[in-house]
Amino acid sequence: MDFTLSDEHRRIQETIREQNQGFKQALRLLDAGRVGIAAWCLGLGRAALEEALAYAQERTAFGRPIAELQAIQFMLADMATRLDAAHGDRAGAARRGGREPVELEGGSLERG
Repeated sequence: MDFTLSDEHRRIQETIREQNQGFKQALRLLDAGRVGIAAWCLGLGRAALEEALAYAQERTAFGRPIAELQAIQFMLADMATRLDAAHGDRAGAARRGGREPVELEGGSLERG
């Protein structure tokens, strides 16, 4: 295969798309990465909540599981609320990025 400068120039033009738009294109790529990282963090948060729930049901204080104590229930509810809000934020970011999230059991995945 013969390689000419014009072939390389054409490939560069296809890669850059529009002249002077490289910075915007780089930011779009970063946005897509941020959505993926947010989904990963939500999975970690969900696992932490499940561990906290299991521990609260197992650990006892004053002769009963600490999951029955109102203060612990408030903390667990706050964790669940924050995770739910973060999930909504991530799903909204995925939509704005042109990808609709696909809901799965126990989480979601963006269709790209």
